[in-house]
Amino acid sequence: MKRNFKICASLSNIEASKIPALLKEVEMAELRLDRLILTEKGIKKIFSSHNCLIATCRKGVYDDTKTAKIIETSIKAGAAYTDLEDNTNYEMKKDISNIARKNNCKIIFSKHFFTHTPKLTELKNHIDSMFSEGADLVKIASKSNTNSDNQRLLSLYSCYDNLIALGMGIGGTITRIAAPYLGAPFTYASYGENPTAMGQIDYFEMKKIVNLISGD
Repeated sequence: MKRNFKICASLSNIEASKIPALLKEVEMAELRLDRLILTEKGIKKIFSSHNCLIATCRKGVYDDTKTAKIIETSIKAGAAYTDLEDNTNYEMKKDISNIARKNNCKIIFSKHFFTHTPKLTELKNHIDSMFSEGADLVKIASKSNTNSDNQRLLSLYSCYDNLIALGMGIGGTITRIAAPYLGAPFTYASYGENPTAMGQIDYFEMKKIVNLISGD
């Protein structure tokens, strides 16, 4: 079974000088720009060096103006995707989406539930809303506390294309392996000792797992 998806290494808390070498080892990466100390020049260098990078800058570190500037710089430098949280300021979401479209950058709208996995109807309502706002891809990440949570998340793939639905926490690890085989265009993995979500599998370990399943 030849795999037609990528493994995305989520990079955070890594020295800027080490990032270029790391990117040579991975097929795809998410740059958590809220957890990386990069200059504008550094951002431009990184995002112009690899053709499959996600620019993500979560709330809490910078104000909206600074966050928007960081993401805009990343997009114009060559980011393949940008990930915006569902609760991002409407005008900021609109402005960044316009910049992304002008620069051939796909838009991911994401929604996180850090304590539970909502009921199926609620999950679908959120997904429908994000697609209606113009998302190219929608990402749902929720805390998996039971096997039923995992089943609910994975069942979403029979209803939507261009979806990434993952369970957070140790209980949700299985969803990170199963998701791409059900239709997710990529799955997230950690790199080194800096996971960006509980339950992530190390990039190289994930690669071994999917190569075994796919027969590569």
